[in-house]
Amino acid sequence: MAYTVERKVNGNIYLYETESYWDKEKKQPRQRSKYLGPKEKAGTQKIRKALRQLVSKSYGDIFFLEEISKSIGLYDVIKECYPDIYKEILMSSFYEIIGESKNYLLHHFQDEHHFQGVKTMYSSDVSQLHQTLGDDEQSKLEFTKKWIEKINPQNGIYYDITSFSSYSTKNEFVEWGYNRDRENLPQINLGMVCCKKTALPFFYNVFPGSIVDVKTITNFLKFLEIYKLQDMLLVLDKGFFSASNICELIESDRNMSLIIPLPFTLNLAKELITNNIDIKNPQNMFQYNEEILFHKSVPATIKGHDFTAHIFFNEKAEVDQRHLFYSKLMSYEAKIKKNNFKNQKGFDDCVNQEITEGYKKYWSWVESVDLLFMLNFCTNQF
Repeated sequence: MAYTVERKVNGNIYLYETESYWDKEKKQPRQRSKYLGPKEKAGTQKIRKALRQLVSKSYGDIFFLEEISKSIGLYDVIKECYPDIYKEILMSSFYEIIGESKNYLLHHFQDEHHFQGVKTMYSSDVSQLHQTLGDDEQSKLEFTKKWIEKINPQNGIYYDITSFSSYSTKNEFVEWGYNRDRENLPQINLGMVCCKKTALPFFYNVFPGSIVDVKTITNFLKFLEIYKLQDMLLVLDKGFFSASNICELIESDRNMSLIIPLPFTLNLAKELITNNIDIKNPQNMFQYNEEILFHKSVPATIKGHDFTAHIFFNEKAEVDQRHLFYSKLMSYEAKIKKNNFKNQKGFDDCVNQEITEGYKKYWSWVESVDLLFMLNFCTNQF
């Protein structure tokens, strides 16, 4: 179905013929537009009459997102905290979810989608909206407070950090750091807290790109204090682990329970595994989905605080890892055997070029033979 729409660019109105069609590859409705010309030149009586009689825009995806926002209570909270611009906030948010283009192209999206009560938002309008939201700290705090009250995160919360690469040279938060997308770009870190009961996010904070996960816990504790969140089960990944962080969380007045993995670089983690090699006991066995696992819970102490350490063992994963290890080792052996080394330097150069860092320790040079393969490996390491 084809119809004519108006688009205002730099104060001038232009006409486009828009046609809806089904995209078989993306399996979703799409639209294509054909430029007709300026309204003044193409505006015959016939076109004007058609424009008055025929207006067709997509509404299903907007309606779907609007109903979701109402059902979870987000619509009412945004309307209460931002009564003058709540429609613009929702329109911009829906575009971020549905659209595939940048924010400055929002007005094109509005030409093709119906959302009652929102004027056409050009690039300057979008920038102004973002600036208003960024500058109004009081409204942001009020929104967060009311949103927390709405979803009522009682059973537990998840806290994690992700990063966004950026070309910006004017944002003070854009710094070089550990890039999770492995892009050679500076970044911004975003910390987010989600509710276990509803799986909905209820708080976020922006950090400089150079800050590591483990250093954000202090600010996170301040957030808990501001919004009076306590008696919580907090779930973190191992990137947040440090003895000082653990003690700070436990010693706070928030009465927190904690689940966090131990990094295997810690002596404590190595000791727990070494001291519990008897975990492969049928009494410790259980089934999770289709996997057979073993589990033991043992006491552990960190800086005078007592914890329960849960140790899990996956026998199938052990076999898979062992086979992967041997496969890589044999592949490297085949590469090295092609060479006839004359001295230690020749051997070292080959190893540095052909073998990844984690596997170099399994090879050494002995002058009495061309190559000595040494495997420092035992089964209880897996």
